[in-house]
Amino acid sequence: MHAVGLAQSGRAPEGLAIIEPYRALIEREGNAEQRGGYWADIAYVLNVLRRLRDTAHALEQSIGIAKQLGDLAELAMQTSNLATVKGNLGQLGEALVLAQRALALKTELGDIDGPEGAVIRAYVGLYCGLVGHYGEALEHLDAAIEVLKRDRQTTLHAVACNHKAQFLIDLGQFARARQTLDYEAPAVEAVRARGAHIAARIDRALGHPAPERLELALAALARADDPHVRMHVMLEGAEHSDPAAAMQGCEEVLKMARQLEFGGVAAKARWLHAHAQSRAGQVNEAAAAMRELVAEMARVPPVDLYRGEAWWLAAQVFDAAGDSAQALLALAQGTDWIRCVALPNVPEEFRDSFLSRNPANRALLAAADRRLSH
Repeated sequence: MHAVGLAQSGRAPEGLAIIEPYRALIEREGNAEQRGGYWADIAYVLNVLRRLRDTAHALEQSIGIAKQLGDLAELAMQTSNLATVKGNLGQLGEALVLAQRALALKTELGDIDGPEGAVIRAYVGLYCGLVGHYGEALEHLDAAIEVLKRDRQTTLHAVACNHKAQFLIDLGQFARARQTLDYEAPAVEAVRARGAHIAARIDRALGHPAPERLELALAALARADDPHVRMHVMLEGAEHSDPAAAMQGCEEVLKMARQLEFGGVAAKARWLHAHAQSRAGQVNEAAAAMRELVAEMARVPPVDLYRGEAWWLAAQVFDAAGDSAQALLALAQGTDWIRCVALPNVPEEFRDSFLSRNPANRALLAAADRRLSH
């Protein structure tokens, strides 16, 4: 408890120094409850330190002991925590399975209609959306938003609304996305910054870039210690900068993401860096980097980069390098993801806007139809 308190007070290194030496003793002499408590607490400290792989290991130990004890409440909580860690590591498929498992456990306990259950539903919605299951994503997020608003959970409500707006942008529903961001301003600066970031993304999708929104987000982050949101905001700025500035921004984020073990963010930084390299005329280096990224897509996809846009960027990079075979393959893979993976999971009312108003979908499908039909 002392170690956790230190971590909560911004002194996580001291907390780890206190709790870590007890590992051998706990494993040798502790009963199941003590071992489970130890692993849960050290996982908390490690997560604050952004040692995500070590956090995942500790949570897996805690989960195993909770199963052994038949403690469904602890099992649900730690499974949900592991889902978040796996998501941050960029392992989205595993994150979704774990979040769904946590939700099933909370449902079994009859504890789904409060803030804890709503948060788990929001995570299920987030990971559903990131893998293209948009109908399920909106269903879970709407349910979570309703509970969090009802219970006056201002910050958590804003987080869930940010997630929903992010997916409405993918679906080409820009007016709905903007309405979703019309929530009571939370006290947490990073959540407000993420909202400003998503609002900037809406403006850009509508053809009205608003750099001042990203400036607002960065100003909020200057008062908040949230490197995750900061990296996403920095990449948004880099993606739409001149090539040299974009490469520099992506390299800075890549360094941060690797240090913090945010695998999906690191992948996004590399993806955007390759595109910036190509725009800078370094077409062969960009194509070589993109070949590596395409090979790694299934294992660690770029997070917060719409999957159709990722394939469209890849096709452009390969085209610029004169690799028409790889460009055609990227177009085919992108088309397959849009039409065969995502579209069947898009609510009927949004299918037309998903295909025609999402800028990446519109560009990629037009290029694919033009080139793959010949």
